[in-house]
Amino acid sequence: QEVLMLVAWEGLRSAEAARVLGCSPVAARIRLHRARRRLAQALGEHEDELDVPAAAAELRLQAKETGS
Repeated sequence: QEVLMLVAWEGLRSAEAARVLGCSPVAARIRLHRARRRLAQALGEHEDELDVPAAAAELRLQAKETGS
C-alpha cells in the first residue's frame, strides 16, 4: 500500500519509491505490482458500491493513521 501511494499520489518513480522505503528497486516494483493487483481485485469485488473519491480519501486517512 505504501509503495502504491508513493507512486500513484506522490508521483515518484519506482526507483525513487524504493529509496524512500529502504528497499531495492526490484523489491519496490514487486510490491507495486502486488499492491496494484490487490487494489484491482478489491475494486472488482465492490464495483457496484464503488465511490472512488471516498475510497481514495479512506486510503489517505489510513496512511496518515499508520504514519506511512
